[in-house]
Amino acid sequence: MTDNSPKAVALRSFDLYNDGTPESYGTDRFLEVWAEDAVMEFRPSAQFPHGMMHSGKAEIRKNHADVSRVWRNRRCIMHDLVSDGDRVVILHTWSAVAAVDLPSVPAGATLSLDCADFYTVKDGLITRMAELVGPPQVGKP
Repeated sequence: MTDNSPKAVALRSFDLYNDGTPESYGTDRFLEVWAEDAVMEFRPSAQFPHGMMHSGKAEIRKNHADVSRVWRNRRCIMHDLVSDGDRVVILHTWSAVAAVDLPSVPAGATLSLDCADFYTVKDGLITRMAELVGPPQVGKP
């Protein structure tokens, strides 16, 4: 029997997010546990000065495909998880290697971001995720 508790669902999505290889950004399999009308929000930060919001799984999937053209070998390393009711918070470090030259990251360099993801899970599906991102750290190519 599949555990559809909010904690288990957020963990499944997090684990599936790490399915890439060094040559790829990874698939969008992490969306298997997201509701069709889910919202993914990136709060304003140094990386996203105006913030960013994607509404609906189709829009999230399109953004993921766009991002995957620019980044390779993405990884998230979990540091902590807190779960209470339908809310789950995962603290993690996201990193990926730039596949092309970007304004603040040259091709071949690794970008790392410390993040806090706030999930809302209802009926075994993620309905909302809001991410807070710390200052970017760029490693040498």
